Amino acid sequence: MDGAARSILRLVEGSFAIAGLSMGGYVSLAVAAAAPERLRGLMLLNSQARADSEEVRRRRQEQLVVSKDQGLEPILEAQANILMHPSKLPPNIQLGVQTIAEGGPWEEGPFKSFVSGALEVGGPAFAQQQRCIMSRVDTRYVLENLREAGIPLAVLTGSHDAVTPVKVAEEMSSIAGSLCTLTVVEDCGHLSALECPTRVADAIEEWLRRIDSQKGDSNN
Repeated sequence: MDGAARSILRLVEGSFAIAGLSMGGYVSLAVAAAAPERLRGLMLLNSQARADSEEVRRRRQEQLVVSKDQGLEPILEAQANILMHPSKLPPNIQLGVQTIAEGGPWEEGPFKSFVSGALEVGGPAFAQQQRCIMSRVDTRYVLENLREAGIPLAVLTGSHDAVTPVKVAEEMSSIAGSLCTLTVVEDCGHLSALECPTRVADAIEEWLRRIDSQKGDSNN
């Protein structure tokens, strides 16, 4: 995770605001930990600051074995119910994954984007991502540092996010204090940017306005 943060920082000059969804949030927290003096704002979407529990790490290890032996399709079939709101899923998830994987016709939408995007990334990259996620440490202290530095934080999650549920988002918001805004998107799972893009975009715009407003205040 630290390597991913360093790679991003090499590409960015000066001060910046950073937002990330799920694993992107983990990377964003690592970036904030590595360069707090450059950070203007942080947004965590469907993410968390705690490290994986042993149970979660064990599940990730099992997924690595499955992806190596059987490919990503079985993982996508099993994970779709966990990652997405029921309203965004087809009646037959297995058929949907298989059809999309074979290049067959399927209605455009969050489910197709989820499956086709994962398949495009591929098994080796999936494995690398899982190992990166498992390497992360507890970064709740970063949220405390943001509070002390007066840096705007935004936390967003879905009302039906089974991976990073509302109580996780509430914990982060509580740690970050009054400069943190918490958004719970109704009828939405873990993949909020795919499932509810308009509502996510609105929350991002509001967060950016707060950052710009704070910058203006500091120049007065």
